[in-house]
Amino acid sequence: SQVIMVCAGQGKTNATLYSQILIDSFQIEQLINIGICGCLNEKLQLFEMVLGEEYCHYDIRERQSINKFPYQLYYKGDKGMLAELQHLDEKIKCVRFGTGEGFVCDTTEKRNLIEQFSIDCVDMESAAIAQCCFLNDCAFVSIRIICDRADANAVKVTEDTQIQAMEKVFELVCAYINSPIVKLS
Repeated sequence: SQVIMVCAGQGKTNATLYSQILIDSFQIEQLINIGICGCLNEKLQLFEMVLGEEYCHYDIRERQSINKFPYQLYYKGDKGMLAELQHLDEKIKCVRFGTGEGFVCDTTEKRNLIEQFSIDCVDMESAAIAQCCFLNDCAFVSIRIICDRADANAVKVTEDTQIQAMEKVFELVCAYINSPIVKLS
């Protein structure tokens, strides 16, 4: 078994490039993305961990996503990986992520995203990675921790707070890698 860890940086472009490099160079079969996210769903709590069950690009029109290659509005997280991660932490919830290049910190934009895409959380990478994995037939899941409510206060979240929150996500990934139920190739 081999585990490869990469810090890809922020945004869809970096996420896609590094994902493709990993897939091409190491013929990986599973890709796990970790990070922070903003929350649109009022039922979710700050600093709660969430798993991506579905991913979409919220900065691309729905019609364009469906009618142009690769003809997908939503990309699915790998069911096996989702089940294994939920087995390790039964409190973790599965959500729909929306990915865009912009930082969501406006209640009008937040409301529009909920209405248009029915997304629970927003980030800047996961749908790009999900699309890359879909095109390469590679299992994928994103594990994120909610650091803001995608409102005016979102810009006030410090990097130190984000780093502390990520420790919880990193612990789950380590447990996943070391779990006897996980078969890493």
